[in-house]
Amino acid sequence: MTRFALSPRVVKFRRTGESARSEDDTASGEHEVQIEGVRAGLEAVELDDGAAVPKEFANPTDDTFMVEDAVEAIGFGKFQWKLSVLTGLAWMADAMEMMILSILAPQLHCEWRLPSWQVALLTSVVFVGMMSSSTLWGNISDQYGRKTGLKISVLWTLYYGILSAFAPVYSWILVLRGLVGFGIGGVPQS
Repeated sequence: MTRFALSPRVVKFRRTGESARSEDDTASGEHEVQIEGVRAGLEAVELDDGAAVPKEFANPTDDTFMVEDAVEAIGFGKFQWKLSVLTGLAWMADAMEMMILSILAPQLHCEWRLPSWQVALLTSVVFVGMMSSSTLWGNISDQYGRKTGLKISVLWTLYYGILSAFAPVYSWILVLRGLVGFGIGGVPQS
């Protein structure tokens, strides 16, 4: 077996198969991937065509270096835990806002003596807000980053959710719940 003598952070691999990249991008056929924590001197594995690949990245059925192989080699660290917790909390808040509708509708029906169509409109306006904002949140996240888009949408939802708790009349709660739905439309960007 041969030993790899690469720098600690660069893994070279050869792209095979079809690709959506242009011919200019893949002219050399060799690519480098920056990976944190990959140490020098990895044990190599010989593949069918004689190319050597680090054992940690070797896929026994193919000679390509897959994204899954890189993720597996990097592992699940502090960043991934933080990302999972934050996006999980955002999705949990999204779910709670939707659950509030099932609690809010009967309560307002009794408390404010709302007819059924107004109760249904209160639920529908949240979904209209979500529908109308999803493309906007997608554009914001593409332009400024997913983290920024998620932060803004969560803060938006929090702000208008709290305001809707203090709405004195039906028209206010209708508008504020619509704005909550507008914020909820950004959570799937996570």
